[in-house]
Amino acid sequence: MRELLLGPRRFSDLRDRLDGVSPSVLTARLARAQRLGLTRRSVLPPPAASTVYELTEHGSALRPAVYELIRWGGPLLYPRGRVSASSPSGCTSP
Repeated sequence: MRELLLGPRRFSDLRDRLDGVSPSVLTARLARAQRLGLTRRSVLPPPAASTVYELTEHGSALRPAVYELIRWGGPLLYPRGRVSASSPSGCTSP
């Protein structure tokens, strides 16, 4: 759901962004989300003409909850005072 909040995505784009999720697991999750009315498959108009997954209105209603989880969990991933090498400043703390 988090990835689809950014907009429609091809299966390969989702697979690339979700490290550790096998194609069969991703397929099952997308199928379940479709059955629940959270996502749908659609075809982008030419020149792209790619099949993509996108959120339905019902799925988009998850946006506030997902953003709150991201806001809540962010400090657990990146505690204050600990700067990683991948941070914008590029330096690490002792």
